[in-house]
Amino acid sequence: MQKQQVYIGTYTFKGGEGIYRFNVSEDGFEYLGGEMAENPSYLAVSPCGKYLYAACEVGQVDGVRGGGVRAYAINEDGSLRFINQQSTVGVGSCHVSVSPKGKWLFVANYGEGSASVLPLNEDGSIGPIARHIVHVGTGPDPKRQEKPHVHFCKVTPDGEHLAICDLGLDGVYIYPFSEEKGVLDPCQRLSVPDGDGPRHLVFSKDGSFLYLITEMGANVVVYHKGEKGYKSVQVAYTLPEEYEGLKWGSAIRLSPDGRFLVTSNRAHDSLTVFAVRQDGTLEKKSIVPSGGKTPRDFDFSPDGSLIVVAHQDGGGLRLFKFCQECGKLTDTGLTAEAAIPVGVCFG
Repeated sequence: MQKQQVYIGTYTFKGGEGIYRFNVSEDGFEYLGGEMAENPSYLAVSPCGKYLYAACEVGQVDGVRGGGVRAYAINEDGSLRFINQQSTVGVGSCHVSVSPKGKWLFVANYGEGSASVLPLNEDGSIGPIARHIVHVGTGPDPKRQEKPHVHFCKVTPDGEHLAICDLGLDGVYIYPFSEEKGVLDPCQRLSVPDGDGPRHLVFSKDGSFLYLITEMGANVVVYHKGEKGYKSVQVAYTLPEEYEGLKWGSAIRLSPDGRFLVTSNRAHDSLTVFAVRQDGTLEKKSIVPSGGKTPRDFDFSPDGSLIVVAHQDGGGLRLFKFCQECGKLTDTGLTAEAAIPVGVCFG
């Protein structure tokens, strides 16, 4: 089997060393080196595959208060070359994504409850912030939703809207977007079950369905796109019905062919596999132990045959095989060390 490269973001304030790089195959992990950065918690590769961007949970960048985002060129061998960094202005930068044509960068700032929009240059470098979207309000949970907490930003598959998940306000905000003008107003707000706390989402390839994982409810909310926008059509629970512990949903991914959806649950330390029905709704297939503690993030290999899981609180990286025909998830037992891994991104 051909080896595939994966980049791992870590928390350096707890012992991580920045961005780790591995070759991955059914035989396990091969460490290839890394790149020092401060708390590069979430990573994204540009659509052209030439650049990697890291959201960094830092207190200031170049004297400017707020989080940061770093740009790297990906060399032919997969190693990284630092290009530049910019302040996101917002506090607690925890997620990063790139527009479909690679002209814009979006960063979610959890601590402040804002989203930063930054232009990208032809050489992959990041320009100064162009727009700072700041939400206001509260949610029903006084401890977790005392203010906005933006956790995720991503452009829809058609390139016409930017979706922003706000855990603090129990809302997904859909802003108009164009590669020429950036993010515009006004936005549509998708409602979420009270107190569920929207975290991350994925779109079907054609954009007709949106799948949202909630952190506090550990649900997947399925939305269908009609003439008037997205409408909720299903709420699927990711945990066993008899489970009474802490609900702490984290990552959500669609398999490359779109036939299966997988989520991770941190307190339960598990991965849940759903089959995607023809009508876009979900059927729960299995719940599998993640092989470590606090599976904060995971990702499919580009060919869909493997899943790499990052455990924040013990267990490092763990490798799973994935059957694209039936959706069976198999723990290989193969692991790799990466201190405090919190982000997984295949190159």
